Amino acid sequence: MYSKKSVGLSLIVALVFAIAFLCASADMGIERVAAVPNENFRDDFFNPVIVSVEQSNDSPEQGEDVTITAHVTGIVNVTSVTLRYDTTEVAMRLNRGDEKDGYWNATIPGQPACTTLTIYVTARNAVGNSAVYGPHEKHWRDCSPPEIVTVSQDPEEPCGGEPEVITAHVIDNVGVTSVTLTYDRTAVDMSLDSGSATDGIWTATIPAQAACTTLNITIVASDAEGNQDAETHEKHWRDCSPPEVTIISPEEGRTYDTSSVDLIYAVNEPTRWAGYSLDGAENVTLIGNTTLEKLENGPHNLTIYAKDLAGNVGSNTVNFEVFAIAPTISDVKVTPTYALPGESINISADIFDYSGIRWVMAFITKEGEVAWTTWLSGPGGTGGVYTGTWRTMIFTEGGIYNISIRATDTEGNEALMEAPKVEIPIDTEAPVVSDITVSPTPAEPGIPINISAEVGDDLSGVRSVRGIVNREGEDVATVFMSDPDRDGIYTGTWRTMIFTPGGTYNIDIGATDNKGNEALAKAPDVEILEIPVDTEPPNISDIVISPTSAEPGTPIRISAEVRDDLSGVRSVRSIINREGETITTVFMSDPDKDGIYTGTWHTMIYTEGGIYNVDISAIDNRGNEALAEAPDVEIPVDTEGPTISDVTVSPNHGPPGTSINISAHVSDPSGVRWVRAYINKEGETVITIFMSPTGSGEGVYTGTWRTMIYTEAGTYSVDIGATDSRGNDALERNIREIEIIS
Repeated sequence: MYSKKSVGLSLIVALVFAIAFLCASADMGIERVAAVPNENFRDDFFNPVIVSVEQSNDSPEQGEDVTITAHVTGIVNVTSVTLRYDTTEVAMRLNRGDEKDGYWNATIPGQPACTTLTIYVTARNAVGNSAVYGPHEKHWRDCSPPEIVTVSQDPEEPCGGEPEVITAHVIDNVGVTSVTLTYDRTAVDMSLDSGSATDGIWTATIPAQAACTTLNITIVASDAEGNQDAETHEKHWRDCSPPEVTIISPEEGRTYDTSSVDLIYAVNEPTRWAGYSLDGAENVTLIGNTTLEKLENGPHNLTIYAKDLAGNVGSNTVNFEVFAIAPTISDVKVTPTYALPGESINISADIFDYSGIRWVMAFITKEGEVAWTTWLSGPGGTGGVYTGTWRTMIFTEGGIYNISIRATDTEGNEALMEAPKVEIPIDTEAPVVSDITVSPTPAEPGIPINISAEVGDDLSGVRSVRGIVNREGEDVATVFMSDPDRDGIYTGTWRTMIFTPGGTYNIDIGATDNKGNEALAKAPDVEILEIPVDTEPPNISDIVISPTSAEPGTPIRISAEVRDDLSGVRSVRSIINREGETITTVFMSDPDKDGIYTGTWHTMIYTEGGIYNVDISAIDNRGNEALAEAPDVEIPVDTEGPTISDVTVSPNHGPPGTSINISAHVSDPSGVRWVRAYINKEGETVITIFMSPTGSGEGVYTGTWRTMIYTEAGTYSVDIGATDSRGNDALERNIREIEIIS
């Protein structure tokens, strides 16, 4: 037991500490939450202090738990802190700190959307004093938007001029506060037609719209929390009215004196298709206005149909009559209508007459005078397309030409129609000469001078182009120029001679068109260089002859380097001599233009053997000649006959009537002229076989002795005789035997 004195002392000490704590708290600026003091003041009269109350989420969503944390202090230990909400009270747990300065928490389970709870926090200490925080309201938000379940439209496909009723089925867990319909730039509130705010049918009406109008409509449903759901649809008002067709031609009740009647119509709106039916026939598609051709005499009815972009079809019908006497002329064409003299003008026309077409002509007139007439040809009968051509001449005068088409039927009725006019321009202008080039402009005598110019004449065309070469006012040469590629570029070449005098030459380009108009244009001058007087012959060197010893028939190649620096080399020849007489002349050329002249002496198989002298002759462009000796050529003298070997007979025996094949190898340097096989019996030649070379080209000659059924039996000897190209003979006697068995 404590004495009264000790208890009193303890109370005094506690009071002193409490006063000191309060003063210190005030000086430190700590905010305290007002708490309701305990009316029953016990021994310890100091209440707990609820410094703060915090929430884990100030604005929780539906179903979300909320943790309440209270900061509680006191001089005396806090023994409990409770949380009360609605009719529920739960003990808060000391989460951190201690009983004199600690944080206590408890959790309120998640609540339905839009729930509001009043909460209190009560703290008690060991002596029974308490402090209360509250009341405080806690609200759970509605985070679920309304749902637009369906949207229906009545009618589904409205026609122009019809109103449209929009119906929306909308649900919400708490309740829809508004549904808005927006179309174009107009917003209207939809009315709750049936059901409730949580599950209701909302309607609004869009006023009638014009056909082909398309509106974007948006429906927005909102709840009390501001949550929204929206749907957007496109609404189109159909064109349900058929188009109006107006027939301008043919006219109702009119009689036409031609079998071709214009079909002209109009429709009051865009169409995807139009067509017509004549006299109840199948529909014919129209692409704009047209002409009804080859109509029979008598009454007709025409119906024109038009389908608009929405598929609506409208029509109109007219009745008219045709009573045509003369032929009908239509679809007249003239091409071209602007032509140069010399060009062809094509004329065509569609002619029709039920009695038959006799003839069609085109009359071409100028200033009232007939310039030309041409027959148009066609299918005959009741008609068709007739064509003809007016072929203008290069000298046809310029001007405007009128063309008339005249058609006559088999009854003599005549029709006349004017065709498009044709303009032929009047040409008084000379050709245009441009882009003149002359190359080379300084040149040595004998060098070709190339001249080119672009010449054009758009009206009558270019007749001729010339390059006129002058020196000191006198014409030296005229170069006729041509346009091989037909591109207007005329070219020609002034071929100067080796003796052309040096100096300055003027060149003019003369061009004449097909109307005789002439143009003259100056071209660049040409400087022909002066060259020294050439009295020296060409220089001949590096003469090569191969081979220098050859069999008859062997080609002998000859080459030499020949140069002349002043006037140039005109010709080079090889002169072949034997025993002082010229046998042949070989003309030599310089294909690579490098000064090396070559030629070939083609000896013949019968060229006689011996020593041949070769001289090289070279002449320059001034006529100076050089002569140089070349190495001699030896053609061996052939006195030997051919060589005969490898003689075979097969078979070498047999009865009469057997064919005996004979072969031999025969060769000779000068060539083999012929080979023969002599068949002998008892020293007398019985038959001679002419042998021919085989295709192998290896000197093998063959022949056949075709014995007869009456050939005598016995032993026959074979001789082979051969002659070469020089006439030398060889004979191999008794080289083989043949036994004919009886």
